[in-house]
Amino acid sequence: MRLYTVILINRLETAFRLADATIPLALRHIIIKTNEMTPEVRQDLLHQFEINNFVKQSENEDAIHVMRIRKQ
Repeated sequence: MRLYTVILINRLETAFRLADATIPLALRHIIIKTNEMTPEVRQDLLHQFEINNFVKQSENEDAIHVMRIRKQ
């Protein structure tokens, strides 16, 4: 059984800073509060996380859950 870390991000600036950084492999799930984001900003943020091998797991009007996938 592998241990992993889940992180909840409340601020847009923090989410973009994390998306641009090297994300440790132990960080598997990220939940980002998005209730104050425009649809364009959401798409840009998702694209940044896709570059780091994350995919959108679920989304509602308040948050996005992204999960790390294995590189093919």
